[in-house]
Amino acid sequence: MTSISAPTQLATFAQPHASSSKLPHVRLSPVVGDARSAVAAVQGDGVWTYDLSTLRPTTSYTVPPSTVFSTSPISYWTTRSPVKDTTEEMDVDEEEEEEEEEEVSAKSGKTEKERVTLVGSGKEVWVWRGEEGEKEVVSLSSPVHDIHHLTSSPLPILAVSGSSKVQIHLLDPSFKSHPVSVPTSLGLSDTVLVSRIVSSTEELCKLVLVDLVGKVVVLRVTYDDKRAERVSEGIIGEGKKLTFVDVSQDGVISALDGQSRLHCRDIRELSSSATQSPIHLSHPPSTPALLSLPSAGKPLVLVPTPHPTPSLLLAIPLATLPTVLSSTSVSTFTASGSISHLSVLASRGGVLTVGVVLSHKNSDGESGRSVIYTCEVGLPEKGVGMSMLLGTQTKSKMYLASESALGENKSGAKSAAEKAEDEIISTITTNLKRKDVASAERAWTEWSAKQPVFSEKFVPRIVETIFSAALNDEGKQVGSYAGGVIRDLVKTRVVSDGMWKSGVVIDGLLPCGDWETILLALNTIPTIPSSTVIALIRASLQTSSTTSTTTPTLAVLLREIMSGPSPAPTYRIDLRRELNVEEATSVLCQFVIWAEAHVERRSDSLEGWDVDNESESNPKSASNQEADLPSLESVITHSSLLLDAHLPSFLSYEVSHTQLERLQLALEPLIAIQNDYRKLRGPVEAVLTLVRRENRKAEERESNRKARHGRGGSKKAAGVAGAAGGPNKLPEEVVGKWKVEDLVF
Repeated sequence: MTSISAPTQLATFAQPHASSSKLPHVRLSPVVGDARSAVAAVQGDGVWTYDLSTLRPTTSYTVPPSTVFSTSPISYWTTRSPVKDTTEEMDVDEEEEEEEEEEVSAKSGKTEKERVTLVGSGKEVWVWRGEEGEKEVVSLSSPVHDIHHLTSSPLPILAVSGSSKVQIHLLDPSFKSHPVSVPTSLGLSDTVLVSRIVSSTEELCKLVLVDLVGKVVVLRVTYDDKRAERVSEGIIGEGKKLTFVDVSQDGVISALDGQSRLHCRDIRELSSSATQSPIHLSHPPSTPALLSLPSAGKPLVLVPTPHPTPSLLLAIPLATLPTVLSSTSVSTFTASGSISHLSVLASRGGVLTVGVVLSHKNSDGESGRSVIYTCEVGLPEKGVGMSMLLGTQTKSKMYLASESALGENKSGAKSAAEKAEDEIISTITTNLKRKDVASAERAWTEWSAKQPVFSEKFVPRIVETIFSAALNDEGKQVGSYAGGVIRDLVKTRVVSDGMWKSGVVIDGLLPCGDWETILLALNTIPTIPSSTVIALIRASLQTSSTTSTTTPTLAVLLREIMSGPSPAPTYRIDLRRELNVEEATSVLCQFVIWAEAHVERRSDSLEGWDVDNESESNPKSASNQEADLPSLESVITHSSLLLDAHLPSFLSYEVSHTQLERLQLALEPLIAIQNDYRKLRGPVEAVLTLVRRENRKAEERESNRKARHGRGGSKKAAGVAGAAGGPNKLPEEVVGKWKVEDLVF
């Protein structure tokens, strides 16, 4: 199952002055050997290490305000011999003893773990050893583009530099530079956009280079002879100028060009002349950025988008299958900013921890701030299957389009149905601008009565038209809202929750106060997330204190929720995260009321089962229908989820203790009667089986009697046959009223 969790804020850094550098303000990298840490290089500030579990910084190395980092930072753990403090003065004998102790420790194999952090700046690589180490500088002959850590190599660092020609350097554990012999005719342009190590052993590594115009070169770098050999080369992006390129760990290249097209190619297919057609981004990122992810099947890429707010899209970048599998908004507190950097910080069991940098600009357009977030991206171990594509069509068409589809849209003329759809949208828009909601809804009613079906693109367009006219960019209602149009669409089950911003319900219906349609949507839109359901509960609780006439009571809202689809797996987590203990206690109180009502009516299903007119002879059953209680199964299910989510907070909140005791008293007899009903299942099924068997025997006897006496038969024989099935057994129509399923919860 593919998913993107809600991002969590890690840190914020100010950008107080304008910079001529086009490099990202903040760049992130993982700490090799520590899946719980990440390192961030901040221009003009320093290099920071963060604990991803506590979301707190652990180490920082400050730099001058004018510093510009030219590479992403790298950090890794290594071992060294222990070094004692030598700050105090020692005589000759003490120095000799110190040297002897170091020799002994070296021979005994005693070592200490030490973290090393590096970052490139201009023609230098800056190195920090330990938590409070002094900065060491490694000078190279040309500007540094990228630095890489080689995990299993005796030379731990590989640096890529050069202005007019690519140069490669290997750094040993003491950070002495060793130049690598590179082929002279690589054919790369002056600007290398990305370099990536895709495999590394004790003897060699494979390095991928991609330049500004999409030239791809794969080099094999051997450590012993310090030599790089060309393995393969190719083109990505049809020779167009690229704005951003990334390479995944398994060698899949993803690239953005200047025409908002997304290209994808595997380095194993560079020798093939066949290339994948690009896909067009309908809402491309304002700052070029993407992240190519490892995948066991179809290639996957994480793409930023500004629509409707800064968000992340987990997509398949193939023209044959352009699909958005999942998406999430970076922040619920702001709709501004652009995603400037993405990086994989950790990988555990098919779940990637991804770092996201959201950059904001102030009103002057120069200074601003950068906010670091982390989120978890779940990837399927065996690749994307067909079941994961269900329900992705609407969102995929919103953000992605193949080149062939764009060509058809540009060249093909609109059909009569499409023209009619354009006309009704124009009519509704005009009426809403004039604040004439009645005319807009009347025009829709007349038009929709003549349309048996709607096109796939029409429903998202009309939904966007209605909400855009009613809500401003901040999600507040400022215009006219044609609720009758949305309600009609929801009734016909053509609306999905992803057709408007973060959700039709949470960002459309709720700001408009259209609770009638919200209650209808709870049973007609199956894709409503559990976080939205919790938001509706909170809204009902908050507005109940203001005695709003439009907002339903908590009982009405919970009844609709409980009569809908089964709770999502994330429902319990959202209950714990979104509801405070006071709100959870109010919900628990309603569940207790319903549980006690079921206790009072627990014997209703056994009364009047053998009477034809059930409503007349069983007034309790009729009153039960009037009360419209949720099913006992749903009461128990939702009560259990609430207790699982909030039991610790309930125990520390004295007000909820009474409700917990009442719930326990209500559940005990219900569980007892449930066990009794289960014991009755066998005898009841045996009775029903016996009745059916006797009926079949009576029918056989009747047919045999007719066969012997002729088709007409005598009235006396017919009477005997009718009596044979009557007093000797329970009538079928009576026994059939007692259903085994009615007695089991």
